[in-house]
Amino acid sequence: MIVEVDQSIKIEQTNHDTALAFSDGIRHRILVPARVKREAISYLRTRGKYAKRLYLWLFVLALYHLLKDYLNQLTVVVVDVEYPGNEENIKGLLLHLLHRRTRHLPRIIFQRISRRSAAHKAAIAVIRGDVLPDRVLTTREFLQPISAEK
Repeated sequence: MIVEVDQSIKIEQTNHDTALAFSDGIRHRILVPARVKREAISYLRTRGKYAKRLYLWLFVLALYHLLKDYLNQLTVVVVDVEYPGNEENIKGLLLHLLHRRTRHLPRIIFQRISRRSAAHKAAIAVIRGDVLPDRVLTTREFLQPISAEK
């Protein structure tokens, strides 16, 4: 199955919640509360992550949580270009985390997602309060994929 992924409210905007959603055939929506993002930033800074790379890690963690339970159903994941020029870094970090979960990895590609796409509509509906997310992440859950790494 091919799905598109979109983000509503950039992950680095730590005074607002961020929603990520995928859609097309199946749909899943997550919410990363502003408090969780701020706590994750503090944690990542203690691990030597700073500036732009830090926000890439937040985005990758959000993508991981969005996709992790659907890996066996997904063949291609089309991610909206949120951080131009960093697609290979994002893809590499994401595949590293997903590979520890399963050997069945979808193909990850990056391209602009239209405002008319179902993924965009699903993410923005969560931010607007029109629908509830399927999952609201806690700080502990959000950081779990990297907190065990040495």
